[in-house]
Amino acid sequence: MSLATTVPNTSWAHHAHAFVKEVSGPEVALAADAIIFAEDNAANASNGVYDLGYIAEDGFSVETEDGDTLDLRDINGELLDSLSKAASLTLNITLLKPSEATRGKFWDVDDTTTGHIRVKELLTTKHYAVGFGNIGEGAIGSEAVIAPYVSVTGAHPVYAADTGWTVELTLRVLKGGASSASSRFLVDFVKLTRALLGLSTSGSGQ
Repeated sequence: MSLATTVPNTSWAHHAHAFVKEVSGPEVALAADAIIFAEDNAANASNGVYDLGYIAEDGFSVETEDGDTLDLRDINGELLDSLSKAASLTLNITLLKPSEATRGKFWDVDDTTTGHIRVKELLTTKHYAVGFGNIGEGAIGSEAVIAPYVSVTGAHPVYAADTGWTVELTLRVLKGGASSASSRFLVDFVKLTRALLGLSTSGSGQ
C-alpha cells in the first residue's frame, strides 16, 4: 500500500499523555489496539497498560545517533566500500507530578511502610512498550507514537518550585513488537480513531 500524500496532524495538545505496558521480550507481538489512548483507565486495564499521566510542555524530545561506519580498503588504502551501522534512537520524556505507582515502574522502591516510598535504586531492568499522544474526543485523527520495546536508561527525579516533582525519563528504543525478527520495528505512527481513544464507535463510522 502506498503512503498517503496528506500531512498528518502530529501536533499535540498542551499536555500529551504517556502510556506503558511491561513486555517480557522483543518477540512479544504488539496488537494494533494494545495501547488505548483513553481518558478512562479501565479501557487499558485488561491489557496491562498503565497511564503515566501528563508529559510536561516541551517535555518530549527524540535523539538519534548515527551508527559507526566500517570502511573496506585495499592494500594501498584505496576505499572499496563503506557500510554504516544502524542509528540508535532515544526518547526523552518529562513526566509531571508522577504518582507513587509511576515511580515504582522505573525505580526499585520499598512501599511496604504506610506513608513511605523508600527508593533503593534509580533504575529498573524491565522493558516496556510505550505510547505517546493526545486523549479525548478532540484527538480523533491526530497522530500518536508507539514504541513496542524500550529499555529505561534513566529515570531522574527533578524538583522545581512551580511544578513540584517531575521525573525525567530516558528510553532507549529497541526493535520489537513481533515474534519474527524480520517483522520487528522501532516505532509505529498511529492515526487515532474513536476505538483507539476508547470512545464509543456506534454510528461514528470510525
